[in-house]
Amino acid sequence: MAVRSRDFGWTLVAVAVLLGYWFVGVNGRVDGAVSFGGSDLPHQFLPDYTVIAQRLRAGELPQWNPMHGQPFLAMLLPAVFYPARLLLLVLDGPAAMHASAVLHLVLSLVATIALCRALGAGITGALLGAAVFVGVHALPALYWPPFLEAGAWLPVAALALVRLAATAAWGWAVVLGLAMGLWVLAGAYQHALYGTYALVLLGLALLVDPARRGRLATPAMLARFATAAVVVLATVAPQALPTLAWSPETVRSGVPLTDEQLDPFPWPTVVWNLMFPGWGEENLLAVTYPVAALALLGCLVTRRFGAVLLVALVASILLSLGRGTPAYALFHVLPGFSSFRLPDRLVFLVGFFAAVGAALGTDFLVRGGRTARVVAAVGVVAVVGSLFGPRRIVSALPWTLPAASLDGPPALMSLLERSTGDGRTLLTGTGHVDGISVKQPGLHHVRNLEDYNPLSSLRLAAYLHALVGKPPPRPADVPLFVGFIPMNERIVRPELLDMASVRTVLIRGAAMPIRVPPFQPLGQVQRWTLYENPGAFPRAYIIERARFAPDDATALDIVRAPGFDARREVVLVGTARPEDTAELAAGRADSLRAARILRDTAEHVALEVQSDRPAVAVLTDQIAPGWSATVNGQPAPLLAANYLGRGVLVPAGESRVDLVFRAPGLRAGLAVSLLVWGVIAAAAVTGARRRRRSQS
Repeated sequence: MAVRSRDFGWTLVAVAVLLGYWFVGVNGRVDGAVSFGGSDLPHQFLPDYTVIAQRLRAGELPQWNPMHGQPFLAMLLPAVFYPARLLLLVLDGPAAMHASAVLHLVLSLVATIALCRALGAGITGALLGAAVFVGVHALPALYWPPFLEAGAWLPVAALALVRLAATAAWGWAVVLGLAMGLWVLAGAYQHALYGTYALVLLGLALLVDPARRGRLATPAMLARFATAAVVVLATVAPQALPTLAWSPETVRSGVPLTDEQLDPFPWPTVVWNLMFPGWGEENLLAVTYPVAALALLGCLVTRRFGAVLLVALVASILLSLGRGTPAYALFHVLPGFSSFRLPDRLVFLVGFFAAVGAALGTDFLVRGGRTARVVAAVGVVAVVGSLFGPRRIVSALPWTLPAASLDGPPALMSLLERSTGDGRTLLTGTGHVDGISVKQPGLHHVRNLEDYNPLSSLRLAAYLHALVGKPPPRPADVPLFVGFIPMNERIVRPELLDMASVRTVLIRGAAMPIRVPPFQPLGQVQRWTLYENPGAFPRAYIIERARFAPDDATALDIVRAPGFDARREVVLVGTARPEDTAELAAGRADSLRAARILRDTAEHVALEVQSDRPAVAVLTDQIAPGWSATVNGQPAPLLAANYLGRGVLVPAGESRVDLVFRAPGLRAGLAVSLLVWGVIAAAAVTGARRRRRSQS
């Protein structure tokens, strides 16, 4: 009990030191500008969190993102189901991001201390191991919330595995499964893969060490691992099943990435120099030589356990170097590795294995003689100084910036909002340039044709490529499409803007194409110019002439052909009754007119249409699996209209068209989750009653 009390006291001290470093060394010294590395926080995550906050506070589950035409639940990065998003119920976006960052840094610290203690390290070694994990992984991952949030659960899962081996307690199996499931809920599928490999290697290290394996090799342990696997399934199902349903529709539909997509920067020496920098050099990959030295010592002195740990650490370092090393061949051999970009993200595992090794190495020195303890003290100072001495955070953060600076230039964004209305804008080819980004219009309730997401729509990619005169992208194309066209691409098919109801175009340093009627400049900020598109279609309209294409590829070929006029007819993908096909083919060529939008929410859009003859109601919002249609309350086929939008056949007269979205896989995922967690809760209650009876 005394040891536990001592651990608790030192853990509180460590948390206090971390918070002090955070508020003084991070928040207190960031620059006023947003760096390239830190730009994803305000420009990619904050807009998504803002939409999630609005929906959650309205008592709604965000399933569809109307600002970009993507299914919210199937997007990796927003992580709608991750528990930290509940902070958005009581805090604004920047404050919620701040609170989540601090909480996950503390979790990383505390869980790593507990893990190192469970592996036999003394409190000094455990504290140093926690400092290594926070400094190598957690603090640099601040710029990417899914990595920070998911990574914090690796030491929790590892602790559960170690305690499960020692005690075989069912509760630790549940903790193990829950921690692994939270990797996926956090949206960090890449870290979930790497974390699984880390647990396998840790389990192997435990198995080969008689002093640590405990009950890990017993047949009864299979039931515990099965329980953990079931808990993982129950935890991830509401997020994973919609993602699996959406993935075939995206540019990353399960096809392995090419070498160039996996590692666009094949310079191993650069990565090595970033991992082991000189004193005072700032970067986001620093492992540093003092950390490596203590980790190596820890691996060498713990014999069999340390041998496996050393192999894992060395392999993680070599794989982090990416292309240009012999180890890179393993990316095409190890299951899952070829599905994710940027090998240097394996620093996540380097930080984990180095933390455990450094803790054991420090403990070995502390338990030695006076000279060894002096060496330990020097090592601790060198590790802490090398990891936390340099300025690790070089970017302004959303919660350290003035609120007005997060929404883009106020005058320009106000003009964009007024001029776009319920149509769309096209903010060409930028993730974040001059403080302007693809997702910022969403903060002003303006829809953007483009997106910024790793699981972006293949349909959107083909449409945007057609806009700039390129063929649809292939999975092997380089670079990987992430939702927007490059800034240096020129628009050559402005008619596609009309069909998508793009009323404004915000473009940087380039001229719009010449057309009649011409694009009208509305305003300019820096090198950005906002243009009005007078030829944009209404977002909802009715048209009486249509032709049918057998598939999406044919439809895209038709709408991008120079002679096609979408004002005279709409192209629908699919088939209809022969009489409908004939009547729509003979429809009037000048019949396009606006439809009335009766309801306009994220997952439900209702239209009122009226026509003297059978016609097509078109909503230019992007079509996707999960959308369904009814006409006057009766189910009706929903067809791709002009390749990108949604089309519904309506009869003569007045009709109401309802378009409703239900995320594919969501109901099944929720059912699986509720059922499994219900069984686990019932089993826990039953077990508790049996224990009480046996004790009485």
